[in-house]
Amino acid sequence: MKLSGIQAYQDAMHNMDLYEDRKAKIDVAVAQVKDAVDGLAQQHGQGPD
Repeated sequence: MKLSGIQAYQDAMHNMDLYEDRKAKIDVAVAQVKDAVDGLAQQHGQGPD
């Protein structure tokens, strides 16, 4: 089986009114996704793009 892509949906952001709050949350989410992608790439012997 070959999987490609990851799910990074951020449901909690829908309830944030302030741009600054959403921006802070998305910065954390982007870092988490990058970390996950890098870890998966290492695990499967591929370098990051």
